[in-house]
Amino acid sequence: MPAPHISVFAMTSARVRGRVTLTAMVTPPAGGHHEPGWVTFFDGDQVLGTTELAGKSRPAKATLTVPSLAGGMHRITARFTSFFDAEEQGSALILIS
Repeated sequence: MPAPHISVFAMTSARVRGRVTLTAMVTPPAGGHHEPGWVTFFDGDQVLGTTELAGKSRPAKATLTVPSLAGGMHRITARFTSFFDAEEQGSALILIS
């Protein structure tokens, strides 16, 4: 069965020493169904936090607010893990200025 698609977004006005809101949208494959699970957000190899995937909509959404990130470019990755052990991830670059 094809894997779900994951899109990762960050608040566009992220500032040094400011809160940053990260969002991952998990879309099941065509003809597939929504699977419950968790999304873990990473900054490079560092775990920022884990949150449960919310709702049964298509796509389902997971949101995490972190207190701050250092200035510069960050590769933010969201890893979705379903209750049924499937695991997929997506990533985005964000600039903190």
